[in-house]
Amino acid sequence: KRGARRALVVSATGTGKTYLAALAVKDFVPRRFLYLVHREEIARKALETFKKVIDGKDSDFALLTGTSHQQARYTFATIQTVSQDQFLASQAADFYDYILIDEAHRSAAPSYQKVL
Repeated sequence: KRGARRALVVSATGTGKTYLAALAVKDFVPRRFLYLVHREEIARKALETFKKVIDGKDSDFALLTGTSHQQARYTFATIQTVSQDQFLASQAADFYDYILIDEAHRSAAPSYQKVL
């Protein structure tokens, strides 16, 4: 998108990338945030980290997976769910103003490109 800002963080496992991301999101104060991952377990762990960092209500956070379709200000989702045609058709292109992709090297995959 024109005017969009992008960043890439490269760091070893266990060095606090998720915590750093949560701080960046807290500072940005997005209208709607999407944390996109390839595994539900990672989404769940990231959601818990973000809850600790961002001062918000439980209802501000949601997990969007194949079995859970909640949405909130801060949504944590698997690419398998978000890349489905039915989901994409239900979302405006600008619904999320901040999207974070965990394991960014995966973003070249067709499923991620479909979402982006």
